[in-house]
Amino acid sequence: MRSTLKKLNKAWVNYVVIRNYEFLNNNGKATELDMAIDKRDVVKVINLLKKGGYKKRHWNFSEKHTMWEKDGFVFDIQVGGIYWNDMPYLDNSIFWLREKNNFFYTLCDEHMFVMYICHSILGKRYLKYEKEITQLMEKRLEWSLINKYLYKAFGMYASEIIESIKEGKFKYKLKYSIRFVLNHPFKFIKNSLRWVVWRLTL
Repeated sequence: MRSTLKKLNKAWVNYVVIRNYEFLNNNGKATELDMAIDKRDVVKVINLLKKGGYKKRHWNFSEKHTMWEKDGFVFDIQVGGIYWNDMPYLDNSIFWLREKNNFFYTLCDEHMFVMYICHSILGKRYLKYEKEITQLMEKRLEWSLINKYLYKAFGMYASEIIESIKEGKFKYKLKYSIRFVLNHPFKFIKNSLRWVVWRLTL
C-alpha cells in the first residue's frame, strides 16, 4: 500500500489522502485508506492499481467512489473532489493546495477543516472530529476559504455552525443536512434510486 502511494507520486498523480492516515507515519496497519484523485488522472490511477494486483470491488450505488482491494486492504477512492452520497462539498481545486506529509499528500488545513465538519454533519451526525478541528483552529487559517465552502454547503447555517464549534456548543441539527441536500435535489433523487437498485442486487 505504501509502495502504491509512492508510485502515484512518481507518476505525478494529483491525489490526497483524506483522513485516518496517521498509521502511515508510524508503521501502523489499517484495512482501508480514503483518497481523492484528480478527475484527469483516473485512467492513470486505474492502470497503476491493476498492475499492482488490485481488483475493483463489486458495483456499488456511488458514481463518484471506486474501491480497489488487494490482500484485505482497500483503497476507497473519490474522483474529482470529496462527496457525501455523490453530492460534492469540496471540488477538484483541493489538489491545487494539497500539502506533503512525509511521503504522501493530504488536504491543506482549510480544506481539512471543511472536510471534518462536512463529514461529521453529513456522514456521522455528530462532531466526530472535535479534537482534530480544535487543533486546526489553533492554527492561522484562511477563514475566507473555509467560509466559502461551508456557505456553499450549508447556506445561511454556515456561520451558525462555525460559531457553535468555536464556542464548544455544537449540536447536530437535521436542517443542516436538509440544506445541503437542497443544493443537489436531482442528484439526491438519482442516487437514492441507485441505492435501492444496489441494495436489491446484494
